[in-house]
Amino acid sequence: MYKHILIPTDGSDRSSMAIEQGLQLAKVLGSKVTFLAVVEPQVIVPMDTVPLTTIDFLETAHAEAEKYLAEATARAGELGVTAGGVVVDSSEPAGAIALAAEEAGADLIAMGSHGRSGLKALVLGSVTTRVLNESKVPVIVYR
Repeated sequence: MYKHILIPTDGSDRSSMAIEQGLQLAKVLGSKVTFLAVVEPQVIVPMDTVPLTTIDFLETAHAEAEKYLAEATARAGELGVTAGGVVVDSSEPAGAIALAAEEAGADLIAMGSHGRSGLKALVLGSVTTRVLNESKVPVIVYR
């Protein structure tokens, strides 16, 4: 059925739950897993209005992402699931997730929903909703 599952993570409780559920599914199906962490570059606009990306922020964000991926990969190993991880930089996390699934040859994306509601959902939108709209492969959402 599903041979390769992409599981995005941001280190949140919801994505940790999605990792656990996605790994359980992968174990039952005999699927391999690719974990994905998307780092969103932060832009600073100095007085002369030339945008600059802060190197310190990116280094810290990449270190955190690598930590999440290492923890997820270790958990996969405990369950006997073949897994690896990748970090990508993108200001569009949903597009990066959909593209990563395509590039990795994943046939399923398993991810958590942050469950935003009200004004926060309206203003910030939902990465999960955008992945559902952009992905060429099925998406399972854990709440």
